[in-house]
Amino acid sequence: MIHRLMNYRKGSVCIKVKNGYVEKFINFCMNDNVYLWGVRHTEDGLVAWLCVEDFFKLRPIVKKSGVKIVVLKHFGLPFLIKRWKKRKVMMIGACLFFVCLYILSNYIWFIEVTGTKAVSDEQILEIAKEYGLKRGAHSDEFSSKSIERELLIRFPELAWVGINTKGTKVDIEVVEKVMPIVEEMNSYDLIASKDGVITECIVFQGVPMVKVGDIVKEGDLLIKGAESYNNIHTDNDTMKAKGIVKAKLSYHGHGKADFSKVLYEKSGEKDFSFAVKWGDFFYSLKVFNENSFGAFEKEEIVKKIPWWRNSGFAVEFIIDIYDELIAYRQNLSIDQAKQQAIKEALNMSKNSIPEDALLIDNEVKVTDVEDGIEVEITFITEEEISKHSKHS
Repeated sequence: MIHRLMNYRKGSVCIKVKNGYVEKFINFCMNDNVYLWGVRHTEDGLVAWLCVEDFFKLRPIVKKSGVKIVVLKHFGLPFLIKRWKKRKVMMIGACLFFVCLYILSNYIWFIEVTGTKAVSDEQILEIAKEYGLKRGAHSDEFSSKSIERELLIRFPELAWVGINTKGTKVDIEVVEKVMPIVEEMNSYDLIASKDGVITECIVFQGVPMVKVGDIVKEGDLLIKGAESYNNIHTDNDTMKAKGIVKAKLSYHGHGKADFSKVLYEKSGEKDFSFAVKWGDFFYSLKVFNENSFGAFEKEEIVKKIPWWRNSGFAVEFIIDIYDELIAYRQNLSIDQAKQQAIKEALNMSKNSIPEDALLIDNEVKVTDVEDGIEVEITFITEEEISKHSKHS
């Protein structure tokens, strides 16, 4: 990334070398410390990238090697500045634009309240307005601590208030007090949360309704809560079922791989886009034409001017670098296709298996299909399946 930023700052040129001795041209460039990258051969020569500084060193090298140089494209900040210098009105407008951005960035334009339920957003904003926090207010006209303190005094139902200023936006985050929920005294049962075969049933409290080896489905009763058990009564003649019920479950994953697949590699051709972002405002100075590359890889670089980095000035410069990708087809052996299909099946099934499940067995079934291989993996796990349900 640093290398690309340096190339963008200094400027880069894409050249085509043809005629003469192309190999000598490359050797002379290496001897004179002229760095070439993205080199690719063509029918009548080669195409390569180099920085602007090295481009002006090519004259003696071209004479010695007898080649001909054609500039195909250029890229970088120097060319952008040169283009802007020809448009003085645009430059003046851009300067005025950034001056206005700098001035306006010292004011608050967006206020967002989150976490409210019992207290309305309008009530929060009304108190904040009394202490100077409103749209269009200067960032020095209000005290976040004073507003936080006043909100806690005015609204006893609030447990915490936090105010964060991010450039031109203020986030007011509140946390309301949670009243304890009084649990209704009633009988509760333990029921199955999943289908499975019972492997363990330990009852701490209640009446067991299943035994090891039983097949249960989701919602089946495992341990019944009762009003009394073995003639021992609780204070309110109620009992909540307690226990551990484990079952054997199965999970399935499916994967498929062809004997050939399409891969992509970088061709060396590049393009970029350049934009400015301020809050919700977004302005593109250079737009990338997606039709220029059949396929491409994008890298986004977001920068702030160093001495503005900690000033709260919320202006970002966004540079998107696009690398052209060339497709090619790779043939796979039977073992490679099998491994790829197994990997796909594992990725499919791992998201459905709980982290606390105990893996006790697995089975892999491989099937040959037209132009590829299909794999089905079955995982056998043991896990806790009980959950509480109010007894009707």
